[in-house]
Amino acid sequence: MSTSNFTRRGLLKTSAVAGAGLALPTYLSAANHAGYTNAPQGDTVTLGFNVPQSG
Repeated sequence: MSTSNFTRRGLLKTSAVAGAGLALPTYLSAANHAGYTNAPQGDTVTLGFNVPQSG
């Protein structure tokens, strides 16, 4: 019978690293950041501030 060196902690660490590695490309892709749709059009920019009126 052979002994195995797999531990729960090692399995959790490995799966966390693998999950992060698989999720990383979705955060770093340029297509996610290219769709900036709130760009002002024209020569003027209007700023608005939300100030509470009820103390």
